[in-house]
Amino acid sequence: MKATIFTLCFLLLGSVNAFAQAIPTDIPVGKRLKFGYIWVENGGKAAMNLQPSDFLSLVYEGDEIPRFTLLMPAPNREDPTILSSDNYGHTSILINSHHGGRVSREWYLQQNVQAYQSGVVSSLAEMRAKGCIIIDVAIFRGAAKEFGQTVTQKQARSNVILQRGTPSRFPLGDESFFLPDGRGGGTVWFAYDKASARVSLVPEIDLAEALAQGILYRLLVHPKGLVKPMPVPQLLVEGKPLSSPLIASLNGVVVVPVSLLKPFGVEVQTSRTSEMWTVTLRRGSRWVQVRAFGWEAQTPSGRVKLERAVFPFQGELVVPLRQVAEALGLSVQAQ
Repeated sequence: MKATIFTLCFLLLGSVNAFAQAIPTDIPVGKRLKFGYIWVENGGKAAMNLQPSDFLSLVYEGDEIPRFTLLMPAPNREDPTILSSDNYGHTSILINSHHGGRVSREWYLQQNVQAYQSGVVSSLAEMRAKGCIIIDVAIFRGAAKEFGQTVTQKQARSNVILQRGTPSRFPLGDESFFLPDGRGGGTVWFAYDKASARVSLVPEIDLAEALAQGILYRLLVHPKGLVKPMPVPQLLVEGKPLSSPLIASLNGVVVVPVSLLKPFGVEVQTSRTSEMWTVTLRRGSRWVQVRAFGWEAQTPSGRVKLERAVFPFQGELVVPLRQVAEALGLSVQAQ
């Protein structure tokens, strides 16, 4: 079954990437068009110099969240009670709206997607109840707080009590809140500069926060400078400068893609399946193993609690620099 799920996910990813590449940059004003299972709408307000591809880069790819994948309805199903392949989309993009633009995408547990394909699952509500992830990222024309994106304003419009901060108590963006669902899962929201993001319906609350941290990273390293950068100090690893546009500070914790450690004698070994994505870093007799969206690093001495979660970006994992480098015997200086 796992092999079948992995093959299904691989085929889905290929189709999603093909449709994403086919999205034109000149969406007609006031139109909502569909490309594969990606909806794109042009709100018709002043252009923001942001294309659909800019918004797609703010959310994870279809295969980047282990155990989850995108749903693509079977068009030839005799009884399509779950949804119609003609109007369903796992991704929705809005550009040039009054407020700005946004992207949303939803994932489902792989075994439930397979159950849908075989006709066992009969409704979208059932799919969501069994496990899904919905991510919504918005880019505003000004400061997010000017568009109602504060915890205070969110609380005023909510009939439930929002818990300020994050489940880990680590800061996230300018401000944040989380909302447990009482079953171990829940929602995490944050706002930073001109952006806000909501990660909802996640079966595990720590996964929701890890996903949110990865979105903040994507906002910070976006080549068009969507948000103001968080200050990153000048870094020296083993006395040598370390610099890259993919280095970012998440509220004071510097994170880097693991490939940036290779010049310092670090060997990177990746193991990736549809269920798990792990990376083992080796330097001499020392080693560190991390997994996508994990909060711990495994070392010869035991497990180490990380200051930020591990998350994927552009085919590799991003890790807290200081903790991982020092576990490998590398000195890190911030100036």
